[in-house]
Amino acid sequence: MALAACSASFDSDRMGGFWPDPASRSLGVSTAGNRHERCHADTHYLISNGEPLSTTVKSFDYLVPWEGLFGFSQAMQVGDTIYISGQLAHDAEGNFVGEGDFDAQVKATFENLDKVLAHFGASRRQVVETTVLVVGLREHFNAAAAAHARYFGDHRPTSTASGVVELALPAQLVEIGAVVRLDIGS
Repeated sequence: MALAACSASFDSDRMGGFWPDPASRSLGVSTAGNRHERCHADTHYLISNGEPLSTTVKSFDYLVPWEGLFGFSQAMQVGDTIYISGQLAHDAEGNFVGEGDFDAQVKATFENLDKVLAHFGASRRQVVETTVLVVGLREHFNAAAAAHARYFGDHRPTSTASGVVELALPAQLVEIGAVVRLDIGS
């Protein structure tokens, strides 16, 4: 497994608050100053009609402790498809934002989705699917729908909105995941 070049999103000096112990990092970390982020790139070889095909798999992590504890990456690129884990409302310092404010949480969540898209050189217009999880969907449906429409403009990816009883963090009201295709125009 080779490390890919990464651009960092969080500084270890500013990881307090929302994110647990910033010292708990895994191996394979690319550091630039105090920035921490992990990318992995693997090439898998497949055989089709007797011809070898290669597929590159890249993952992206913010290196927050529960990525390792839960065993997930923020995003995984397989060929021309990027699968983005559910994003939530946190600022650049890793602090949860918008407690009790659905609109603020949705705004910060979409901003974090933009950061993941930018890491892979993708645009909103390349998002083909979103999954929107909302605590209190009946109460927040109109706000969620308006924010989703505003974020994508005239682009209309497929989307599933589901109401849930709770999400990972006690104050969390929304989580948004996405699937992106790099082989369509941006």
